[in-house]
Amino acid sequence: MSKKIEEIDKKISVLKARKQNLRAKEKKMQRRHDTRRKIIIGAIVLKAARENEASKKKVLDMIENLQERDKKLFDGYFEVEKILS
Repeated sequence: MSKKIEEIDKKISVLKARKQNLRAKEKKMQRRHDTRRKIIIGAIVLKAARENEASKKKVLDMIENLQERDKKLFDGYFEVEKILS
């Protein structure tokens, strides 16, 4: 291979690696934003459930539709919240 072809192949490899790194960073940022959105919406829903009995009932109904392992996270949660507030 000629020197120029080798140089171009090296540049291509470097650019591909940079492209891959940029995509990974973008994906990581998207996951971070998604996680933050979930936390914020969760806080909004929990606040509504604490302040409004109808909202609390809706949240409890939604919790009932979760898988058992996820439901266990909420065992007694609203009773503890009531005591703390």
